[in-house]
Amino acid sequence: MAYRTLLHALYEAVLITDIEGRIRDANPRAERFLRVPREGLPGRSVFDIVAGCDERVLTAIGRNLDEGRFTVLDAYCRRQDGTVFPAEIAVSRLGKGPGAFLVFSVRNIARRRRAEAKLRREAEAQMARAREQDHFSGLLNILSMADVVQLIDACRKSGELAIFDKRQQETGRIGFAEGRAVFVRCAGNRGPEAFQELMRRGGTSFVFEQGEPEERDASIDASTMGLLLDASRVLDEEAAEEPE
Repeated sequence: MAYRTLLHALYEAVLITDIEGRIRDANPRAERFLRVPREGLPGRSVFDIVAGCDERVLTAIGRNLDEGRFTVLDAYCRRQDGTVFPAEIAVSRLGKGPGAFLVFSVRNIARRRRAEAKLRREAEAQMARAREQDHFSGLLNILSMADVVQLIDACRKSGELAIFDKRQQETGRIGFAEGRAVFVRCAGNRGPEAFQELMRRGGTSFVFEQGEPEERDASIDASTMGLLLDASRVLDEEAAEEPE
């Protein structure tokens, strides 16, 4: 009773198979995802549903599970009506030995894929505007701050990049001369430390205006890429020191 209640309550579509991939049970979510009555699932092979899954894949999954590791597959699932959908499938195991069962937890990620594709298109459009225009702006949930800085560096642009928070207050500013960062201001800091602080704080939007930077800071002796690498190293070290 508890097993059936739990299986029916799970959000993900769940297929339970033997170690050879033959379906033994499924939940209602799997019925809806695959557009097949639950009584039509037992006895079918998971190979018929998960595209690309075969004996070699099951063997690799088994090795991972023996080592105490889950396996997550990015694959397409086939429905009863012949349509397919992209899925993220986590595979775990119930029991041990020949009588063990494999549990395939299937999540339809079609909406995520569409959102990712939209973000890629928007990012490409922002990058194109940045390459072609003297003045450009954008959102930092589409492009990262590192992307913007590297683009300015690659295009050898001169001007000033302002970073804004969600209240549209400026959190920092970087001046560039032919792609090279020549001054940085953030939270009362200047120079490389200000650059690291700006990368740490991030932002929600940016504006770049072409022109000669208003100042130059002699304390910045690294290239733009050098500043990015140093900031990345510092942030990685800080993240490693944080308790889990």
